[in-house]
Parts: sequence; structure tokens; C-alpha cells
Amino acid sequence: MRMLEAEFGGKQKAPEDDEEKVGSVDPKGKLITDGPKKRIAVRCIEVLLAATSSVASIYSALIIKPSSSPPPANKLPAYLLYILSFLTVLSTIYLFLIYPCCCGSRPRSRDAAFEQGPGGLMVLPVQSLPGGGKKGKGGKGKKHKGGGGASDGVQVNLIVDPTMFGSGRQDEDEWEDEQGEDGETELGPPGSYAPRRRRPRRRGIFAGLALEAQWKRARKQLKVGMVFDVVAWVLWGAVFVVVLMGKRCPVGGYNGWCDAYNLASAAACLLCVSFGVSIFFDIKDLHASKASPRTRP
Repeated sequence: MRMLEAEFGGKQKAPEDDEEKVGSVDPKGKLITDGPKKRIAVRCIEVLLAATSSVASIYSALIIKPSSSPPPANKLPAYLLYILSFLTVLSTIYLFLIYPCCCGSRPRSRDAAFEQGPGGLMVLPVQSLPGGGKKGKGGKGKKHKGGGGASDGVQVNLIVDPTMFGSGRQDEDEWEDEQGEDGETELGPPGSYAPRRRRPRRRGIFAGLALEAQWKRARKQLKVGMVFDVVAWVLWGAVFVVVLMGKRCPVGGYNGWCDAYNLASAAACLLCVSFGVSIFFDIKDLHASKASPRTRP
């Protein structure tokens, strides 16, 4: 029986391994995506293509000195390749490498306030109910008898985190007594050696608020990245169209100047395609993370 369990039951995935769902945030405050390696690979390809276009364009402009001027030299397509490729390298490295590592990982004070919580309590001021302070008929500017009404004072809502009082512990103990030690339940039939499932721990109110704040911040960064991808896709598509409408440069001509120019033009086409793939991933991630992690089952 143990051999059968080791052979067929050992590969089953325990439910606790899937606590971090796609569309939520990880402990670092980043969105959990389906296939993060693919997205990283696409970003690396974009940086490499932009660097290739930039190096080829600058090399052909500064290093190669042909005897006669090539047809695309000192024309709009060549200048667009020079400028846009250099700007793409800088902006891509900053948005997706420098900012997430240096600035994006810093915890903000608002998130820290939710995580700590004022002793498990939160006080929210509430405005007076509408119609509570209406004046009596014929009594302009006169106060009611007995002083101001209840609506004249300050009203607050007191939110208490039940975990600070240990409530719910008795229910957990009863649940553990029914299900087994440490609140674990067997996934297989009685007497089997299948992996046990641990009851997921309940989050407190402030932990849920902190998680939602991190989720909103991660979605905001995703939207900024999507705007950048759309702008870059449009610009590189326009540059490639301008290059196609410009003059042709023969392969191997003008002491290699045309080879560098054609390489930069090909990189522009591939950049347009790669940014289109990034837009697809951005839309997919926005759709997967549209629900707040606090409202998920």
C-alpha cells in the first residue's frame, strides 16, 4: 500500500501550495502572473533589440566614414533610429529594472500603517446623517430645547480586529478536534498516506487592507508599464513605416554603412512586434487581477 501511495499519490499537489493565486500580490508587493519568465524574457529581448539598433545606428554615424554619402544618410529615418533607439534603452532599463529594484520595493507609510494597525483598532469619522440638523418651522436661527441635538456632536465608527482578542480560537480548536491534529485533513481515504491539507489561516482586517493597498499599487505600476508599451509600439511601428518609405541602402555598400543601417531597421521591426507581445501580456494580467484579493474566496 505504501509503495502504491509513493508511486501514484506522491505527485499530487497539496492545496496549500496554491495559496498565491494569479492576480494577487506576493510578499514583495508584486503581481503574481501566469508565466513570469515569459514576461522577463520579452523585456530582455526588447532591451537587446533597442541596444542593437542604437549601437548600429551610432556606429554607422560616427565610426564608418564612406567615400560617398549613402542614400539614407542625414535623412529622417536615420535620425529617428538614432534618437528613438537610445531613448528606448534608457526608459526600458529604468522602468523595468532600476525602478522595481530600487524604488518600487520600498514599503510606503500608508501600507505600513495598515500592517501595524493602532492596536487592532481603527476610528473612522462619520458625517452627521442627512436631515439630522434641520431647523424647526418658524424658528429661524433658534436652537432646539435642551441644547444641540445628537447630530451636533462628532460621530465615529470604531472598527475592531477580532484577532486581537483571540476570538475564533475556540472555533479553531473545535475544528481541529474534529478534523485531526493541527487542523489537518486527509486528502485520501481513511488509513491512506495521502498528504494532509492544513486549514488556511484567516487574515485580519488590517492585513487584508494592507494586501489590498499593495494590490492597488501593483496594478498602478502595471498600467504605467502598459501605457509605455502602447506608446513604444506606436512609435516603433511609425519608424519602421518611415524606413520602408525612405531610400534603400544596398547590402554591403558604402564600407558597411548600409549593413549597420539595415540591422537597425530590422531591429525596429522586431521591437514593434515585441512591444505588441508585451501589450498582450499586460492586458492578460490586468484581466486576471481585476478582483481585489480581499474579495476572493
